[in-house]
Amino acid sequence: MAWKQKNKLLFDTCKDQLSCGAVKEYCDAENIARSSTMQCIQSGINVLSSIVAANKRSKRASVDTDTHDADANCDGPDLDFVYADVDGYQNEIAELYSYTEFSEFQMNVKAFEDQMELYDLPPNWQKQDSASQRGIVMKLVDQLEVSDRSFRMQAARCILYLAQGCWAEVQSDEEQHQITRDNVLVLYQLGVFASFIDLLNMEIESACSPDIVAVKITNVTLVDSTDIRVILSVLYIITETIRDEREKGSEDYRELADSFVQEINSPLPDGELLAVKLLGMITSSP
Repeated sequence: MAWKQKNKLLFDTCKDQLSCGAVKEYCDAENIARSSTMQCIQSGINVLSSIVAANKRSKRASVDTDTHDADANCDGPDLDFVYADVDGYQNEIAELYSYTEFSEFQMNVKAFEDQMELYDLPPNWQKQDSASQRGIVMKLVDQLEVSDRSFRMQAARCILYLAQGCWAEVQSDEEQHQITRDNVLVLYQLGVFASFIDLLNMEIESACSPDIVAVKITNVTLVDSTDIRVILSVLYIITETIRDEREKGSEDYRELADSFVQEINSPLPDGELLAVKLLGMITSSP
């Protein structure tokens, strides 16, 4: 889906959720410049859409419109269209990635293998016991805070590989989904979601630097948005997986899901809600 269509979908989905007329102020922003930063919004909109959906569970509006009169003069057949906040889990995850990102999947595997070599461990997640897996995640979270950008993003890609269900180690979609489910539970419990929010803030501040903006206006490439797309992908997979498990009523996700909903409804340290921050990324992009 083109980024303009994604933007329109975003505004339609969240305009009833944000207070203080924020969305109305943003609705004239459809003609914002097409910079490489918009490549990452494809993932960001999915994150926001899933967050909005999680907040609407208890107050979803029903469609009661009587269509008999409206259809009286229509010769065509009725369309069987299902109105819902989100699509099925597999479809939502599939929409997260653009075709240009497929080549980056191997980069995630390579990052994981390099990290396992650094830890002197076999490069196979499923061969690690529960304690070892949690220890690895804690080390990766610590690595997200280092000053070296390349080292920091290697840890981020490694976490993305875990969130993707360690797809290089599985034999079926069902197995991959189960590993994603198990890993997301661990990732959220160990503070990965909050750490990636911090990374997102760093990327936003970096992108808004006057020197960076001046360069990107005349020299835009797909590489410019790579890091932020990794960050948004992790945030989205965690969000969508928790939403899906919450709707299924999974017992082991019940407490975690309640904590997650409370977290995304609470302001960030800068006073903004995460949903507002993601929407601001669209309207402020050069």
